[in-house]
Amino acid sequence: MGTYNDQQEGEPNVTSHNTEDWVDTLQNVQVHQVLDADGRLNFGIEGGADNAEFPYIGVVFYNEIKITQGSLNFHDVLLEVNGNKVAGCCQRDVIRLIQHTCVDGSPAKLLTAQTGHSLPHDVRQYLSQRFEKGSINHDLQQSIRDNLYLRTVPCTTREPRNDETPGMDYCFISKNKFLQMEASGQLLESGEYDGNYYGTPMPPRESPVTSLESSPSHPAVTKDNQVHPMENDSVDKPLESLPDNWEVAYTDNGDRYFIDHNSGTTHWLDPRLAKEQKTDPLDCENDELPFGWERVDDRVYGTYYIDHINRKTQYNNPVDEAKQDMFDNKPNQDLKALPTNTDVHPSLLTGQRYNTAIHKSPQGLGFTVVGSDTTPQLLQIKNVVPNSPASEDSNITSGDVLVYINEQCVLGMSHKDVIRLLQSIQPGERVSLQLCHGYRLPPEQPELATPTRVGPCRYGCPRPPRGSGSRCWTHRRA
Repeated sequence: MGTYNDQQEGEPNVTSHNTEDWVDTLQNVQVHQVLDADGRLNFGIEGGADNAEFPYIGVVFYNEIKITQGSLNFHDVLLEVNGNKVAGCCQRDVIRLIQHTCVDGSPAKLLTAQTGHSLPHDVRQYLSQRFEKGSINHDLQQSIRDNLYLRTVPCTTREPRNDETPGMDYCFISKNKFLQMEASGQLLESGEYDGNYYGTPMPPRESPVTSLESSPSHPAVTKDNQVHPMENDSVDKPLESLPDNWEVAYTDNGDRYFIDHNSGTTHWLDPRLAKEQKTDPLDCENDELPFGWERVDDRVYGTYYIDHINRKTQYNNPVDEAKQDMFDNKPNQDLKALPTNTDVHPSLLTGQRYNTAIHKSPQGLGFTVVGSDTTPQLLQIKNVVPNSPASEDSNITSGDVLVYINEQCVLGMSHKDVIRLLQSIQPGERVSLQLCHGYRLPPEQPELATPTRVGPCRYGCPRPPRGSGSRCWTHRRA
């Protein structure tokens, strides 16, 4: 397949710009419990060559995964997955690769780097630069092209040669067609050589990712998603003026954010709402959220909640969770600690056993399972996704022990074996479950990933907190 880089014809004529400061941000990340019971990723993959971007990390459900090395940060560029270079791959290809290599419960070993001026999300910007041969940037460009040519065919305005097959070596097009593609942003690279134009078209976007292959995505307001804002729309009285040296600003997408010139930081949260909204979840009514929280109703993942202050995403309503924690911490509760011996016959469980049956939907069964692959431990229901098959049975609750799945006893089975068993069930199939009430969930382990402080943009202006990079939204393409 023909290419046009600095070893072959059609090299783009661009200015040399050799910066490698992103190399200092490289980190190896090891993530366990990558997939949920329905085979979906517990963290989002955004971007991809079909979006003219590097693949990068989306929303992370930290409560569902375990990180044993490094940190998984929103907006970090994803360069490798279990030893496979993924720069230049389409979004779905990256998701499939992670699912395929982690389906047996294996961890995901990722190589990530912080996005910045020298490593932008925009693949077109990165490929437009020339780097010294043998440098890490030059090698990364070659990896991008190698992956691109698995999904797209370069185009040129010259005539085909005798040994070239149109559509395989090149797509031979007219100059007008080439210029139209370039003007519409369809080309990831373009250049002129010997009077002819050469370019690399963006890979075609595939149909929307199905629920069994999808990953949590950054919430957006669409006809299928409903975002419940943090602002209380029912408040009739106007808000007071902003505090001294605060300013309202807007991103290129029209999203509002707030600049605190006192500290040189920016925030999504309106500082005035801290006085209007309750900050303690225990003070909130059932239909309220504390300051800094947002509810999202997603067409695939059901309802989940975003903590914008600590940058976490979770399925549990924070108000219900706080009240349940207060209840669990009271003395003399009827709930029992989970037995540590997994060699337990169902008849020896001291809780109340019950049978139920649900049908698996295209979005899955609707519950997550918590357990350990390294320590003997029975497996429990952790979360029940609202508006899912599991939520239609009011008996299924958080903490219930899984006893039988389709007449197979799962007591003593490992977490990954149970996940594999649940994944083998096809959408539409009826699933018989036996569960046992009366056991507490084990205490949460502290998260290894900690939120980072939002600092000013490297270009000197305050930036909205779009991930862990150092660029503001305005300079995202800079």
